[in-house]
Amino acid sequence: MQVPVTADMEWGYAEQPEEVAANMRRVLQAGAVGINLEDSIREGEVLFPIDFQCARIRAVREMAQQEGVPLFINARTDVFWPVVPGTEAEKFEEAVRRAKAYLEAGADCFYPILLGDLDALPRLHAAIARSAPPAPINVLAPTSHATLRELEAAGIARVSLGPAFMWAALTAMRNIAVSLQSYGSFDAFTRDVITMDEVRAYIRQEPMP
Repeated sequence: MQVPVTADMEWGYAEQPEEVAANMRRVLQAGAVGINLEDSIREGEVLFPIDFQCARIRAVREMAQQEGVPLFINARTDVFWPVVPGTEAEKFEEAVRRAKAYLEAGADCFYPILLGDLDALPRLHAAIARSAPPAPINVLAPTSHATLRELEAAGIARVSLGPAFMWAALTAMRNIAVSLQSYGSFDAFTRDVITMDEVRAYIRQEPMP
């Protein structure tokens, strides 16, 4: 069974368009068919100008065409990070500008990380829907505090969990350790635990017993 793989390539691990494209070429050659590409270094500390980020996206798109891969480019903007100056209204307008520019440059999806407000997301979706070409929006689920149905109604087509699974696993490990350290019972943590048969079924894509 073959499953498409997308890779979070952050800011491309290079600044110049040709260097980003070279790095992403290696990602494609490793088997990935999708990437995240951010417009800043270190979560908003250095936010690339729109034209420069568009050049980076175009370089990656042209490289993918050369490789014959219909690469899915998820263009992430970091304008909503607290370190980026501006009011929320100013950041929203900047996000709209970047969304339209990134999509015209060859991106397939727009990812305004940290924007999870159910009032703002439909407005962003409407603004992008009027652009050419229109494209789906990606949301970081833990920032939205919304259900998948609410996000779908807001026009969201793609959801990222980020490190949420890791946080959940570490939280469970911490709670077990704290309980055992205080001589508590381990029983509470062994209820409804996934079985090895279930694990094998998930890995092999077999029907559940």
